[in-house]
Amino acid sequence: MNKFKKIALALGMSVLSAGTLVAVVAPEITFAATITSSSKDSDCSASFLTFPTWYRGLVHVKQTTPGTYECVINQPKSGELSPFIWHIVLNCIEIGLQIVGYLTAGFILWGGFLFLTSQGSPDAAAKARKTILDATIGLGISIASIAVINLLSGILIHNP
Repeated sequence: MNKFKKIALALGMSVLSAGTLVAVVAPEITFAATITSSSKDSDCSASFLTFPTWYRGLVHVKQTTPGTYECVINQPKSGELSPFIWHIVLNCIEIGLQIVGYLTAGFILWGGFLFLTSQGSPDAAAKARKTILDATIGLGISIASIAVINLLSGILIHNP
């Protein structure tokens, strides 16, 4: 039975990770979205479960035909390649840190499940408390890291 639990957990985590990775990494077709109702740059950076797109902040809206707008990735000008690359790197780091945040929330739930199923065993309850505490510390570190990444993004990219 223990082997079945491990296989089920591995399969579930694989499906969850693969689905999240595909949804976050795969941008719209041809790296641009067609927008018909408005022309705001913020419409080009849609998100999924708070995950930013890897090209967030690097797109602008271009009108292709009357009433139809398209999101186009800005091409870096000469001498501005470094901020362009840093923007992509910081977006990818933020995606990774948010994945860590979701995983730690899952470990908090797992620790709660272990605590509920400890059936009065002091050792099992202590293990569950330690899992919850470790996951809470990890979640705090992840949230703080996301804040630092957003701060660096604002300093390095928007105020060169």
